[in-house]
This record gives sequence, structure tokens and C-alpha cells, in this order.
Amino acid sequence: AAGAKPSCTASTTRCTWNYAKGLITWTRALGALTVYGDVYTAYAAQGGLGGKLGYPAVTPKAVTDPNGNGISQQFDKGWIHSSGKGTFASSSTVMTAYSAAGWLRGTLGWPTSAESCASGRCLQTFAGGVIRYDTGKPAYVVPPVDDSNILTVYTAQGGSTGTLGYAAAATQTVVDPNGNGTAQRFDGGWIHSSAAGTF
Repeated sequence: AAGAKPSCTASTTRCTWNYAKGLITWTRALGALTVYGDVYTAYAAQGGLGGKLGYPAVTPKAVTDPNGNGISQQFDKGWIHSSGKGTFASSSTVMTAYSAAGWLRGTLGWPTSAESCASGRCLQTFAGGVIRYDTGKPAYVVPPVDDSNILTVYTAQGGSTGTLGYAAAATQTVVDPNGNGTAQRFDGGWIHSSAAGTF
């Protein structure tokens, strides 16, 4: 059902008509833009027109991709993506890193969680990884734990929810007279792997 018909005149800069499951908003520059369905539900949860994402910048776009199909919509201060993984908002900060990594068509794929923040650090999970950032700083894709020996120990320590937290740097190869190996730094420490073992 439609809400009350807006009172718009020739001098109105923006005219919005709200519905039970969406809205239509018009400006002279962009014309009429819609937000509806699952995207609208997520948008309303973010505060709608006066919320964190701001006003819609484009109409919803259907996306077909090997990573999965869905809908995306850009807003003044972020995006909303809706797929079989769920419907989630991403801030402009996250979107900068997400776009640089190939967007949903890249290795990250579609979002799988809402963006969350705690103690000045924010993160959002995707099908193929994690993006995070500290308040006021650029976002980045969390490096993968791609050494099998390090991954085994990391998993045994509880992974990202354990004492080590997330990977803070990529795996590095160590060449030294004392012996060669690999090492990776995490939020809460390091894991080193060599012929002597992985610790």
C-alpha cells in the first residue's frame, strides 16, 4: 500500500513517495529512483533516506555472475547487495577495497554478513574473505592463511575467533642460516613453520 501522496511543486528539489515495501524518490538531476524488496528492507534498517547510506544514486541492478546472481544498488554513502548469501549493506569505506578486489565478480564474491564495528575496528565478511578497517583509515582485504602447515595450527588455535585473531600480513618466506621456512603475522602473534615444526 502507498503512503500519503507527497506534496510536490515545480520548485521541489526532491519528491518521495513511500510504500509498504519500497519507495520512489525523484530529483530533477536523477529522475525517479526506486528502492524495493529485500534491498529496501536492508535500506530501512540503515535508516532509509536519512540514514547511514544516504539517498539512492541509481536504480537496483540485476547481476548475473559465476559467483552467484543477485541485485545491487548504489547509494550516496555505500551499497546494498542481495543474493542467495543474504542482503547486506556496505559502507563507502568497505566498497573502496571491495571494488579494488574485483567487487562481487572477484575472489571475494558476495557479502555474507553485515558490516560490524567494535572498539574502532570494523569488518565485513564475504564468501571468499574478509574486509576490515580501523576508523578513519582505508579498508583492506584480510590476507589469506594459505600455508597449509600454518593453517593447521591457526585452525587449532581457534582461527579468527581465537587468540591470534585475523591475519595481519601475508605469509612470508624466511631464508636464514638457521634454517628456512615460512611465517605469518596475526593480530595476536605469529606462526612460524620450518623443518623443526610449526608453532
